[in-house]
Amino acid sequence: QPSRDTCYGDDMTTRNSMYAYLDTVAAMTPSSDGTLNMAQGHWQSDSYSVTAGTLSGSSLLKDEESSQLNSVLASDKVAGYAHLNLLEVDNVCDGGLELLAAIRARA
Repeated sequence: QPSRDTCYGDDMTTRNSMYAYLDTVAAMTPSSDGTLNMAQGHWQSDSYSVTAGTLSGSSLLKDEESSQLNSVLASDKVAGYAHLNLLEVDNVCDGGLELLAAIRARA
Protein backbone atom coordinates (compact mmCIF):
# COMPACT_ATOMS: atom_id res chain seq x y z
CA GLN A 1 0.00 0.00 0.00
CA PRO A 2 1.21 3.52 -0.72
CA SER A 3 2.06 5.81 2.15
CA ARG A 4 -0.96 7.63 3.53
CA ASP A 5 -1.26 10.80 5.56
CA THR A 6 -2.21 10.48 9.18
CA CYS A 7 -4.59 12.61 11.16
CA TYR A 8 -1.97 13.37 13.83
CA GLY A 9 1.76 13.84 14.15
CA ASP A 10 3.92 16.47 12.50
CA ASP A 11 2.36 16.26 9.02
CA MET A 12 -0.54 18.72 8.85
CA THR A 13 -1.69 17.73 5.33
CA THR A 14 -4.70 15.68 6.42
CA ARG A 15 -5.71 18.05 9.21
CA ASN A 16 -5.44 21.09 6.94
CA SER A 17 -7.68 19.34 4.41
CA MET A 18 -10.23 18.70 7.17
CA TYR A 19 -10.13 22.31 8.34
CA ALA A 20 -10.52 23.62 4.76
CA TYR A 21 -13.54 21.35 4.22
CA LEU A 22 -15.18 22.47 7.47
CA ASP A 23 -14.49 26.14 6.71
CA THR A 24 -16.16 25.73 3.30
CA VAL A 25 -19.26 23.98 4.66
CA ALA A 26 -19.67 26.46 7.51
CA ALA A 27 -19.47 29.38 5.07
CA MET A 28 -22.38 28.08 2.96
CA THR A 29 -25.47 30.25 3.10
CA PRO A 30 -28.37 28.36 4.65
CA SER A 31 -31.01 27.25 2.16
CA SER A 32 -34.35 29.05 2.11
CA ASP A 33 -36.26 25.77 2.48
CA GLY A 34 -34.82 25.03 5.93
CA THR A 35 -32.49 22.23 4.82
CA LEU A 36 -29.58 21.91 7.22
CA ASN A 37 -25.92 22.00 6.18
CA MET A 38 -24.11 19.10 7.79
CA ALA A 39 -20.43 19.50 8.65
CA GLN A 40 -18.60 16.23 9.22
CA GLY A 41 -15.94 17.05 11.80
CA HIS A 42 -14.73 13.49 12.04
CA TRP A 43 -12.13 11.43 10.24
CA GLN A 44 -13.32 9.53 7.20
CA SER A 45 -12.27 5.91 6.98
CA ASP A 46 -11.98 3.21 4.38
CA SER A 47 -11.04 -0.45 4.52
CA TYR A 48 -7.33 0.36 4.39
CA SER A 49 -7.40 2.95 7.19
CA VAL A 50 -9.55 0.75 9.45
CA THR A 51 -7.24 -2.22 8.93
CA ALA A 52 -4.08 -0.14 9.41
CA GLY A 53 -5.51 1.53 12.50
CA THR A 54 -6.62 -1.75 14.02
CA LEU A 55 -3.25 -3.38 13.40
CA SER A 56 -1.48 -0.43 15.01
CA GLY A 57 -3.75 -0.54 18.06
CA SER A 58 -5.70 2.57 17.15
CA SER A 59 -9.38 3.34 16.63
CA LEU A 60 -11.54 6.27 15.50
CA LEU A 61 -11.79 7.41 19.11
CA LYS A 62 -8.04 7.24 19.67
CA ASP A 63 -7.40 8.99 16.33
CA GLU A 64 -9.66 11.88 17.36
CA GLU A 65 -7.92 12.13 20.72
CA SER A 66 -4.44 12.02 19.16
CA SER A 67 -5.32 14.58 16.50
CA GLN A 68 -7.13 16.82 19.01
CA LEU A 69 -9.71 17.58 16.32
CA ASN A 70 -12.53 18.30 18.76
CA SER A 71 -10.31 20.64 20.79
CA VAL A 72 -9.22 22.52 17.67
CA LEU A 73 -12.83 22.87 16.55
CA ALA A 74 -13.84 24.17 19.98
CA SER A 75 -10.96 26.59 20.45
CA ASP A 76 -10.05 27.77 16.95
CA LYS A 77 -12.80 27.03 14.45
CA VAL A 78 -16.40 27.06 15.65
CA ALA A 79 -16.42 30.69 16.79
CA GLY A 80 -15.57 31.86 13.28
CA TYR A 81 -18.19 29.80 11.46
CA ALA A 82 -20.91 31.97 9.97
CA HIS A 83 -23.33 29.10 9.45
CA LEU A 84 -23.24 25.92 11.45
CA ASN A 85 -26.39 23.83 11.46
CA LEU A 86 -25.27 20.29 12.25
CA LEU A 87 -21.77 19.28 13.33
CA GLU A 88 -20.85 15.59 13.44
CA VAL A 89 -17.84 14.56 15.53
CA ASP A 90 -16.23 11.38 16.80
CA ASN A 91 -15.53 10.84 20.48
CA VAL A 92 -17.76 13.47 22.01
CA CYS A 93 -16.32 12.37 25.37
CA ASP A 94 -13.08 14.13 24.36
CA GLY A 95 -13.82 17.85 24.23
CA GLY A 96 -17.56 17.52 23.76
CA LEU A 97 -18.45 19.98 26.51
CA GLU A 98 -15.97 22.51 25.10
CA LEU A 99 -17.54 22.07 21.66
CA LEU A 100 -21.01 22.61 23.12
CA ALA A 101 -19.85 25.78 24.88
CA ALA A 102 -18.24 27.10 21.68
CA ILE A 103 -21.40 26.41 19.66
CA ARG A 104 -23.63 28.03 22.28
CA ALA A 105 -21.34 31.08 22.45
CA ARG A 106 -22.09 31.76 18.78
CA ALA A 107 -25.81 32.31 19.48
